[in-house]
Amino acid sequence: MRDPEHYHKVFFDVHDSVVIATDVPDTKRAELLETMALRYYSMSVNKSLTAVLPVFNPAYSALHLGAVYMVPVHPKLGIKSREHFLEVHVSGHVQRVQAADAFSQGTTAEFLRERFACTAAEVLSAGRMLQRGDPGIAPERAGDVCDALQSRLSLSDPELRKTVLECPSVLGYSFDFDCDPPLVALQLWLSLSKLELKKVMLKTPSVLGYRYGAKIKPLLAALQPRLSLSNAELKKVVLRLPAVLGLSFEANLEPLLAALQSRLSLSEPELKKVVLGLPPVLGNSFEANIKPSLAALQLGSR
Repeated sequence: MRDPEHYHKVFFDVHDSVVIATDVPDTKRAELLETMALRYYSMSVNKSLTAVLPVFNPAYSALHLGAVYMVPVHPKLGIKSREHFLEVHVSGHVQRVQAADAFSQGTTAEFLRERFACTAAEVLSAGRMLQRGDPGIAPERAGDVCDALQSRLSLSDPELRKTVLECPSVLGYSFDFDCDPPLVALQLWLSLSKLELKKVMLKTPSVLGYRYGAKIKPLLAALQPRLSLSNAELKKVVLRLPAVLGLSFEANLEPLLAALQSRLSLSEPELKKVVLGLPPVLGNSFEANIKPSLAALQLGSR
């Protein structure tokens, strides 16, 4: 997208074009949906805008599962033709494809293929997670951080491969300055064994990039007194839900705990008991997950 002002804000999702359907089984149905959308929004740019959709030929790509996209254009542009539209619009999908192409030809992709025998789909996925083109990672440095990480946590080759594919940004880290400090801090604070530390990292590889002082310490220092957790209880929560380390206490955990306590009229000890009995509850959204479930249970009990 070259200019956000080109798009009507009532209909346009600022992140990309508006998705109007997914899992469309065939081209004919997709074209029908697209035509209906164009008519509904009084758009007369063209009968088909497939050149700016996630489809570049009459057959749908298996990579996109038959999704149909629509880009509502602001009337002030006065677009009269398909060619004019293509001059002023570059879809987010096209930008991602271009970035993925650049990434697949770069040194990081080459390292992934050579070190881990990654498939084209796995390389593409890694590029998308990095959200940019080839970051220019030196293969030697990437190899060093992989070797050090594997040695530090006694990772098998498949475990190292899994870690890198789930957190490809680790290839650009320094092991001594980026990866090891959060591991050391977690191990000391929670009295984790090497195997327990390994399990935490394998479940949440992104922990390798967390800054101890900025993220891990404030989170644990706030969560522990909020629920009056002992060191052993805090350890239990983290081992059951390593993803909690990526959450914000102020933005995620405290609002969830407050809503849960209010909705169920829980005392502080009762709230603690709920969390210790089911630590994964901390990873849920109260409004999207917990509240509807409680409402359904209440309705079913009547």
